[in-house]
Amino acid sequence: VPGGGATIKTASTGKTASAKKPLSTVMAQATYAPDPDQKLLQATKAARFDKRGGTNTTSFCVDASGKTVDVKTVKKFPNDPQVDKIIADTIKKWRFKPFEVGGKAVKTCSERTFKITFN
Repeated sequence: VPGGGATIKTASTGKTASAKKPLSTVMAQATYAPDPDQKLLQATKAARFDKRGGTNTTSFCVDASGKTVDVKTVKKFPNDPQVDKIIADTIKKWRFKPFEVGGKAVKTCSERTFKITFN
């Protein structure tokens, strides 16, 4: 979209369950964690027509090998499921150093909130 751009901000939800780690702890182990592709976001209905931003919260786990698994949308982006898909697909590509407890790699979970605005 000429002259258009998407702005992405992220924030920890502040929620902590027994199986989840704080986002900052999980992201500190990231070896590859790009933001969602701006070009893909600009091609969505939300960017081209609605021009209304919103938030998406997605939960994910990091398995013992450092790959993201169990990626699920917790809070959907308003009125455009394509934005949710782009975010989930992005998180599925993330990679991490395995989390260890007692010298053994373990599965760890967290969630990330994306605040997306369209210019």
